[in-house]
Amino acid sequence: MGILLLLFLSLGMIYQLYMEETFQIYDQTLRFHVRAASDEKEEQQLKLKVRDAVLASLQETIDTAENVQNLESALGERLDVIKETAETTLGQSGSEKMVTVAMTTERFPIRRYGSVVFPAGEYQALRVDIGEARGHNWWCAIYPELCYTGEKSMELSGKGKKDLDESLSEKEEKVLAGKKIKFRFKILEWLSLCSAAAGK
Repeated sequence: MGILLLLFLSLGMIYQLYMEETFQIYDQTLRFHVRAASDEKEEQQLKLKVRDAVLASLQETIDTAENVQNLESALGERLDVIKETAETTLGQSGSEKMVTVAMTTERFPIRRYGSVVFPAGEYQALRVDIGEARGHNWWCAIYPELCYTGEKSMELSGKGKKDLDESLSEKEEKVLAGKKIKFRFKILEWLSLCSAAAGK
């Protein structure tokens, strides 16, 4: 059993490396990441208010983005506006916490959104940190468009599906849709859970 477990882990790690080297999804995706000040209930609620306000303020920019590079550039020019939106939202709820907004490169765990699997790995992200940013965080994708509203982020929007079709090969789309190598993705999900547990 020990040898089989080691084999499964090795296969999972090899396939993860293969994906990060060859899959276009990492270069064709922009994530959105909001980190709460703490895990206190009030701070978690503020995180969601900031999430909704920022998404609403960026909707037109996301809708009109022709590609991920276009969106990254547009958001990079609006970081101060995004920060102001977040801080105004906090102020309306009586919070004076500072907000930090940046375009970053981050490692995300594997995540299923409806029928699409976003593999673990490094992605570009628009990150909003509230206060000390030590609380549970929230993330999704704004390209291809997934978090078109805060509460409805389990399926790609119509534009998101179109963006995905134009950005990825047919083979990669089938993999991300779970139509191929389901067993390998199960291994990767298990590895991701183990890594998350080890980090706590």
